[in-house]
Amino acid sequence: MPAALVAIENTVYSIDILYSYAIPDDLIAVCKKGCRVVVPFGRADIPRVGVVLEIENSAKKGLKSVINVADQTPILNDEMLKMVSFLKERTFCTYFDAVKAIIPFGLNIKLTEFIVANKHYDGDLSKDEQFTLSILEQKGGKMTPVSFCDQCGIDINSAFYKGLLKKKILLKEYSFAQKMEDFFLKTVTFLSADKPKRLTANQNKAYEYIKSKGTTTLKDVTLSTGVAVQTVRTLENKGVISISDEPYYRSVTHNIPKKEAKIELTDEQEKVYKGLIAEIKSKNTHTSLLFGVT
Repeated sequence: MPAALVAIENTVYSIDILYSYAIPDDLIAVCKKGCRVVVPFGRADIPRVGVVLEIENSAKKGLKSVINVADQTPILNDEMLKMVSFLKERTFCTYFDAVKAIIPFGLNIKLTEFIVANKHYDGDLSKDEQFTLSILEQKGGKMTPVSFCDQCGIDINSAFYKGLLKKKILLKEYSFAQKMEDFFLKTVTFLSADKPKRLTANQNKAYEYIKSKGTTTLKDVTLSTGVAVQTVRTLENKGVISISDEPYYRSVTHNIPKKEAKIELTDEQEKVYKGLIAEIKSKNTHTSLLFGVT
C-alpha cells in the first residue's frame, strides 16, 4: 500500500513536517502529488485539509489512512511543488502557507462535516435511535452535527450521540466548498406562513423580518435584527425558511462616459510641455528628465 506525505493546514512552524498517511485501495487512482486530501490529525483524529507533496511506494505499518481526496486533478505541478519547498526553506513559513501563497485565493477550500445514516447497519435499534434516524431522513438524510443534535434535542457531547457514531449507526461525511464568499451571497427565502410554536425572542424577530422581506440576504437579516447566524439556521431547520448560495456578479459598467475636463497648466508647466512636444516632433533623438516624478 502506498503512502502520501502530506502538509497539514493550521500547523505551527515547530511541528510543520510532512506527515505520512496510508492511501486506501479505493483512493490510489485519485490520490496524487499536488492534490488536496482530508486526513485525521492529532490524538483526537480531527479531520484536516492537507496537500500531498510526495508519494512513497510502501507505507509503514500502523499509519493512519487518507479519508478523502478533494481534487480530481492536482492543483500543484512539479514546478510548484519545488517552489513550496523553496519557500519553506527561504522564508521560514509552513508548508501549507507556501501552498496558499502559490495558488489563487479562489482555489482555497472549506471542509464541512456532515452526519449521514449508515445504510448497511443491520443491528437492533432502540426507540430513541429510531427517532433520531427518522429526523435525519426528514431533513434529507444529511445534516451537520450541530443541526442534527439541535433537531433531535440531544447534546453533541452526550454519550448517546457518541454511541451512535461508535456503533456506526451514523457515519461522518465531508464536503468541500471553495472559499469564494465574494462570489456568492447567502440568500434567505421565506417558505411557510405556519409559524412554529415556542420560538425564542430572537427567532421570532428573525422570522417576522424574513416574512416581511420575502427574500433577502443572510447578512441583511443579521444586521437588521441583531440576531446570530445560528438563529437564522435554526429557522431553516424548522422548515420555515431556506438558505441558499446565489451567484454574485460584480457590476461592471462598460461605456462609462468620459468627462472632458479642461487641463490648465501653469506658465512653467506650459513651457515644459511645449518643449517636450517640440522634441517629440523633431527627427533627432532627445533626452528629457522630469524632476519630482516617481
